[in-house]
Amino acid sequence: MPMTIEDALDDIGWGMYGSMLLLWGSIGQVIAGMHTMSGFFTTLPWEVRCREGIVCTGAPTLDDFCTNQTGYDTTWELGGGPYTVLTEWGPCEDTWRRPLAGSLYFVGWFMGGVVLGDLSAKYGRHKLAFAVVASALAVLALSSLSPSLAVFLTLRWANGVCIGGLTLLSYILVTESYAAKYQSAVATVILGAFAVGELILVPVAYWVPNWKTFSIIIAGIGVPAIFWYRYVEESPRWLAAVGREGDALVSLQKTASRNGKVLRSTVLTHTKEGPKEDVSLGTLFSEALSLRMTVMGYSWFACSLCYYGLNFAAGSLGGDLYVNAAIIAVIELPAYFMQYFAVEHPSLGRKGTMLWSFGIAGFACICYFVLYSMGLEPVGRALAFVGKFAITIGFSMAYIWGSELFPTSVRSLAMGCCTACARVGGLSAPFVATFGASSLVVFGVASLIGGFLCSMLPETIGTTIPETVADLASPQQATTMQSDELSVSAVSDSLEC
Repeated sequence: MPMTIEDALDDIGWGMYGSMLLLWGSIGQVIAGMHTMSGFFTTLPWEVRCREGIVCTGAPTLDDFCTNQTGYDTTWELGGGPYTVLTEWGPCEDTWRRPLAGSLYFVGWFMGGVVLGDLSAKYGRHKLAFAVVASALAVLALSSLSPSLAVFLTLRWANGVCIGGLTLLSYILVTESYAAKYQSAVATVILGAFAVGELILVPVAYWVPNWKTFSIIIAGIGVPAIFWYRYVEESPRWLAAVGREGDALVSLQKTASRNGKVLRSTVLTHTKEGPKEDVSLGTLFSEALSLRMTVMGYSWFACSLCYYGLNFAAGSLGGDLYVNAAIIAVIELPAYFMQYFAVEHPSLGRKGTMLWSFGIAGFACICYFVLYSMGLEPVGRALAFVGKFAITIGFSMAYIWGSELFPTSVRSLAMGCCTACARVGGLSAPFVATFGASSLVVFGVASLIGGFLCSMLPETIGTTIPETVADLASPQQATTMQSDELSVSAVSDSLEC
């Protein structure tokens, strides 16, 4: 009797292969987290410190010092910080270079997701995933040899291209290899691994203050991921989708053998496709979808701006920069755990969780600035961490809720547009973070606006998922899709862009 891909994956279960595959996918996201935030530490400016033997009061900011060096050079000097890119090529020359490095990285991320996502749809996930892992490590290592700032910025962009592909391909390859009942838990672990990468980066940055050595070490940490190449199989779902059922069956049989299982059949059957509908970009702004598209597009922008902005603002929160960066990273882990349970809670659901996330993040960031202005820096700093916790929940929720708001016929296109908005927020974050403590007001206001707009959208928990735009007007025609499978599919669609 023929079996579907889902039947085969149910037979395979979790087993040793599932554990090893999840470990590899997590390492891929750890690499992405380390490379993304490595730019923060490699572009740290030098500190403005008092000259030896001089009694100083009221230390100027780096910008003040650089714009008025003749007024400060008798009492203040630069030094005492790590040896970074800005140190090597002039800490007082073109102070816009630091946020530019971060923005170029996110531009590369966007381009990598689009190009490599398209290639993976045509040529598969497996070989491309391992190619981008090796490329990302090589580019980061090569950046340590940059002879000029222009070369460094170019390689930073190239690193973003590779990481944009890596976050997509490692996620898709892993989640597509599990039965639907496991996919929600797998997705949560994979997304949380990004924060683990950010956390690993902090002690390395602290103990290795030279940006060149630091870059080489970070690249080296990811090398073990390459050696999974022969163990990891191609996505059976992709193989079946492109008509290679024979190869899909071979891949499934190998996986089953590693888990000590036997498939129920040696014949794969096609899964029935859903209804077709002609769609275009204009469809997203039709009367039925315009509000959903506008609100979700802004929500993704605000989530990305606040999420990455708080990372880049770690040095402006007061206290020790490395401690701040560590807390900002580690606080994401319980946030993913809480989101996993809150999303299905009947009193919260998708909408309630999103509203609370935006509201808490917004008020926490604004209250930080108020308390900072009053001299209550430690209390304000704690609220900034609360803001990061809340926006992490909101960002992960945007994937799930957004996927359920859009019909199947336009879901991939809609989520692609949403993630494009998120990339705009990401590339804006480094520049906004240069505002110092006041940058959190921007993050807070953006979050509160997002919460207000999201209140206009419907709850989707327990509702049927529309297949076509017409189903929005006739919900009784919509079909029910398994929520775990839908949510993971939506993340894949959005990561692709």
